[in-house]
Amino acid sequence: MKRLELYAEHLRAEQRCGRARNYDVLNRLTDLVQQTAGGTLLASYHYTYTADNQKASVDETLRQPDNSLQSGHTDWTYDALRRLVDEVYTNYTDSTLVYSTAYVYDLVGNRLQKLTTNNSGTDQANDQFNAADELFKEIGTHNGNPPDVGSISVGLATCP
Repeated sequence: MKRLELYAEHLRAEQRCGRARNYDVLNRLTDLVQQTAGGTLLASYHYTYTADNQKASVDETLRQPDNSLQSGHTDWTYDALRRLVDEVYTNYTDSTLVYSTAYVYDLVGNRLQKLTTNNSGTDQANDQFNAADELFKEIGTHNGNPPDVGSISVGLATCP
């Protein structure tokens, strides 16, 4: 009986905080709405899923600092190994925020490249891995300009 009482209290708290969630028959989150105590919409999300339970898309509406609402839609595409290969975002309120990102992986699943295109151009990140499949360098460019290079130190953790 204690668990049921705790769950009921949790639901009452969700209602007081202005949150509502809906789930599909497979218990996947389909809708999330957040509101003020007075009922003003703060954010809402509607999710769809692929046949193998990965998020396929989200429609979102978000209240901005100036109190306006901004709406957008994101689609995600996966390869046969269930790795994210494309993300496309459309903003219905501000077209300058639209972008698409493509990902390329090697045979063992390391991300080799991330390519994002938006209104300001193209950002590209190329990752390099050592023989142990550890990331050791990422080279980034913006609109093909000289790269920003970041090195990563990889060391073995020791236990006392």
